[in-house]
Amino acid sequence: MSTENDEIEQHIARQERAIELLRMSDNEYLGCRDRELKEIDDFLESCISRNSGGAMFIFGMSGTGKTTTVQHALSTCKEKNPQIRTLSISGSSFSTFKELAKELFESLVGMTDYRIPNLINKELMDYRKLCILMTSLFQKTSYTFVQFAIVIPLGFV
Repeated sequence: MSTENDEIEQHIARQERAIELLRMSDNEYLGCRDRELKEIDDFLESCISRNSGGAMFIFGMSGTGKTTTVQHALSTCKEKNPQIRTLSISGSSFSTFKELAKELFESLVGMTDYRIPNLINKELMDYRKLCILMTSLFQKTSYTFVQFAIVIPLGFV
């Protein structure tokens, strides 16, 4: 009987440890995506060295670490370059493309709500066009961002 109890206690301890590890990994970079992390780091450093913006799309199945990897890259980049401003938006937190575009326009460009639908309806049908439009808006305006990059991790496409 004690052997059976020991096995049950060991099983419970393993389950508790697994839950603890999952909690620790929440929003903490755990590796396994080092190649992707390097690509994001290189992209961000390239934008900073050119003193210009850019756009990077990150696609993949839900739960594969896209958002966590991007967050890690952005925080590391910001530690090295405290003058930059970052904004990270996970595409999966929006139910429609229009909501995502609205958040980007309001957060990055400061564009008012009533102007956004006209731009979306005229020029935006997909994510790639959104980034092209955002980049062109930054080139046409006199915003004082030192560096700017759009990095959007997308779990749905």
